[in-house]
Amino acid sequence: MPWNATLTAIDFFRQEYPSESNPDLWFTWLFQVATMSAMIALVPLGAMFAFRSRFVSGYAVYIVLLAGLPCLTLMHAKATSWILVLIAMPIFGGATGMVESSMYGYAALTAKSAVTFAQVGLVATV
Repeated sequence: MPWNATLTAIDFFRQEYPSESNPDLWFTWLFQVATMSAMIALVPLGAMFAFRSRFVSGYAVYIVLLAGLPCLTLMHAKATSWILVLIAMPIFGGATGMVESSMYGYAALTAKSAVTFAQVGLVATV
């Protein structure tokens, strides 16, 4: 969800930060590296946390950052604002890694078709 929201708003970020080149490249790189890192880290560490707590915490981070991201652009110090927006991207990615790995892990505990449905549902959101 935050991935789609930030990329859909890329024109907004280009307008707010005209001196910064390629915000979509920065967002993609920071988000995807954090997502993959979180998913890899949760392979050995995931059993320490319940699926529900990982889902809830991931979506709580989504809500807070999606609500706060537009507020960051209201800052008068645009350089500081841009840095804070860039810091938010890997946090979004980490939360996405938590949610996605939990979804796949939970689906793996159920019927084999549940994994397929989880993957199809994920692809449908992109």
